[in-house]
Amino acid sequence: AFVFDKEGKLTHAQRNLRAKDYTSRLLSILAP
Repeated sequence: AFVFDKEGKLTHAQRNLRAKDYTSRLLSILAP
């Protein structure tokens, strides 16, 4: 479920959500 703007790029909001998801996953691995 990606959100694209009129230029076909991922929106900043979607990038931020993916970044937060990635960091939370990384933290859960490093500090279970």
